[in-house]
Amino acid sequence: MSGSLGLGAAAERGRNAAFTAMTGAGRSSASAAAGEGGSDAAPAWARNLRAEQSARHRRQIAIHSLKEGDRGGLRDPDIKEKE
Repeated sequence: MSGSLGLGAAAERGRNAAFTAMTGAGRSSASAAAGEGGSDAAPAWARNLRAEQSARHRRQIAIHSLKEGDRGGLRDPDIKEKE
């Protein structure tokens, strides 16, 4: 019955796709060159999401820096302390 529904062929295509994704086998030179391009190969929505996340991160760092001021992480050393 699975043959009549095409499940066997679909399973075979899925196995082949998984193998190709894991090993990189079967990549054409054009897709390999696009993969080397880095973030330019990402879709526009992914680039926008990454830009939004980076902007949010920069804002949070700026807010944290302003909130904490320049007091640093340690207290001032006690110069009157004698050994």
